Amino acid sequence: MITHTKYEEVKKDTFDFLIGIGVFLFYYFSQYFPDLPLKILGINIMNLSYTFKTIYLIVYELIILLIIALIYKDTLIKSFKAFQKNKNKYFKKYFKYWFVIMIGMMISNFIIMCLNGGGIANNEQGIRNIFDKNPLYVYISGVMIAPILEELVFRFNLRKIFKTDTLFIIMSGVIFGCAHVIGQTKTIIDYLYIIPYSIPGFVFGYLFVKTNNIFTSMSMHIFHNGILIALQFFTLFFGSIQ
Repeated sequence: MITHTKYEEVKKDTFDFLIGIGVFLFYYFSQYFPDLPLKILGINIMNLSYTFKTIYLIVYELIILLIIALIYKDTLIKSFKAFQKNKNKYFKKYFKYWFVIMIGMMISNFIIMCLNGGGIANNEQGIRNIFDKNPLYVYISGVMIAPILEELVFRFNLRKIFKTDTLFIIMSGVIFGCAHVIGQTKTIIDYLYIIPYSIPGFVFGYLFVKTNNIFTSMSMHIFHNGILIALQFFTLFFGSIQ
């Protein structure tokens, strides 16, 4: 016989699962069809100037972020307040895991590049191409929007689907890695780049599980992207003065 308490738990888990799936599908739909609102208005995004295209994409990403944040508004507010109280403790205890990300990514990327004749991941090449044309957009999107949006989708939201800690860490990492690679592959070897992209996903998932606070993984994600893009700015600046 199912007790009332058990029934309520099953009901909540089912609701969380459906919300999680819905948000995940919404996110992916929005990523594959970013120009859909313009098409509805009869505007071809390719006819826009580079400046207007950049503004549109930033506003579009912010709207997607806002919609998902509003869905989880109450929990996010509580989590942020808790993070404010414990951020120093979290930083001292978990910042070392950023070095795990960097070492893991460097080693795996080096091995794959050796197998791939020195090539880099297509996702990375795409980011570099955009960076050369519009570094400001890459900074705003890559440091200020993407880490927040991706943590909400790949950690906070997927936690609603995968309740077991180990399964969640594995799945959030692998799905995160696949999202950065699949659809941009040209050879079988390109799929190996799922590994280095999954490594930060595993670590961010682990931090979320350990602290039960999405702002812990979110802050490290922002820091991680900020460092990588700062290095690209450094390379762009010194490359231009040579």
